[in-house]
Parts: sequence; C-alpha cells; structure tokens
Amino acid sequence: MIKDWLKHRLTPEKQKSQLWCEFTDSLQAVLEKTVEPLLERISNRKSIFTMHPEDLDKRISELGKFFIIRTEREKSKPILLSQRLDEIHFKGTERPISSTFWREFNNLPAKWSPLWAPVDQDHFPYGTVFLPHELVETAQSRYGEFFLTSRGVIQLSLNTLYEKYGYKEQARLFKRLTEQFDQVIAPLIPLEIVYNGFHFFFYFTITEEAELLILKQTRILINAKFKLQDVVNTLLGSTRQLKLPNQVIRAIIRPLKQSAYRFDEMPLDAWALDLHHTPPHYSGAFWHSD
Repeated sequence: MIKDWLKHRLTPEKQKSQLWCEFTDSLQAVLEKTVEPLLERISNRKSIFTMHPEDLDKRISELGKFFIIRTEREKSKPILLSQRLDEIHFKGTERPISSTFWREFNNLPAKWSPLWAPVDQDHFPYGTVFLPHELVETAQSRYGEFFLTSRGVIQLSLNTLYEKYGYKEQARLFKRLTEQFDQVIAPLIPLEIVYNGFHFFFYFTITEEAELLILKQTRILINAKFKLQDVVNTLLGSTRQLKLPNQVIRAIIRPLKQSAYRFDEMPLDAWALDLHHTPPHYSGAFWHSD
C-alpha cells in the first residue's frame, strides 16, 4: 500500500489535525497487516500452485480419499495434486496405484495383478486356489480352465528391490508401506474389488547345459545264412585274324658307291648300329646287325 495513502485522502484542514493523522496511520497499518494478506490469500486460491498450504490441504481433503497425498515436501504437493487430477480419468484402473508407488514410496517397483480361479468348483472350491495371470497357463494342466475374479494383489519383485535399494533400505520401505497402506493405497482400490494383500515373488533363470552326443562304438549284427561255392576256373581260347590288302613292294634304289670298313680304321664299338647305311662289304670279316 502506498505510504500515507489514507492521510492524503483527508481534507486539507484535517491533514493539519494531529488526531486525524494518527487515526489514518493506525488504520492504514491495520489494512497492511491484516486485510491485504487476506486479500492476497484469496486471490492466490485461483491456482493450486500459488495457494496457501492450509488452503491446499483443505482443498485436497474436500476432493475425497482418492486425492489423498502424503509427502514431506510441501512444495511438491501442487505437482502431485495435478498428477492425481489427471489420473481421475483412470480411476478404477491400476495406473493410479502404480503412480502412487512410484511417487510415495521412492519408485517402488509394484503393480496391481488380478487373480484367477479354477472353473471346476467341485474339485477346487472358490477361495482355495487364486493365481495371477502369469501362472494360469502353466497351471491349466492341473486345474483346468480359469476365470477372472474380482480379487487382486499388489506384486513386488524382490529382484528389483535388492538391486535398487539393498537390504536395509528395502526393510524401511516395507515398514513404511505396511504402515501407510490403508491411508495411501487403499483409497485407490475400487470398492467392488477385493484386496488380497501383497504378492512377493523372486524370479531366476536356470540355463541347462546343451547335450552333446558322441558315438564311441558301433556293433552291426547280421543274422543271415551264406552259401559259399568253389570258383570254377575256365580257360578260353580266342583266335584273331588280320587281313591285309595286297600291296606292291617297290625296290629301294641303292647307291652304287659302297664303302668298306676295316677293323684297323674305325673301332667297332664306336660304330652306330642304328644308322641306315648301305650294307657294308668287308674283306676278311662280316658284321651283320638286325
């Protein structure tokens, strides 16, 4: 408020009066300390992000149990309330439950799981066997067909809990979850659905060694009778005739000049026997080669 704003609203004569000036100063102080904060608080109620914490808590309580929000940080309440207002369209589904676990319990890996029961009520009366959808297929060989009930559980994976939080932090989360479940989670479950508690599961994979077959020994037994006979040796003769046409053998023209080789002129072992010379004529000795 502008300083001395009420004092300037007085007439010139009253502004000269000390009594009127003190009265306007006191009145303006009351307006600044009491009236203006109330007006500002009323104006801030237009949005949940500017709303006073007390007004925000009152607004949340007026919305009903579905909008219950519990957090240690007051500044986070407007954002959490806006998320819950968006989730009103998913009321009756598992999305508000999963979001609440993520928001209220440090991203606790939990989900809502409906339960199934055997159709054969004679051998398996209702209430004796309840299984989640993941186990229905493997249990059909024993229980037969299943039908969806109006019951459900909240599943928590122990593998993920140990990986993310460890043993000590996990114990604190469980304690907080059991203490605040009726206040935080229970209002999100539809009235027509029966809550059957928590379902803690631990999954693991077993890898079998591949089988390797090695052939070490083979036995072949033939049950048959064999008849052995002596082999008869047979000699066969064959005759083959060649017929050649009649040909005229012409005389070979021989040179008239003949040479005679003597032992004392050329060593006999140096003579090439395969040369086609004119048949030699020796004096005193004759050599013939085929």
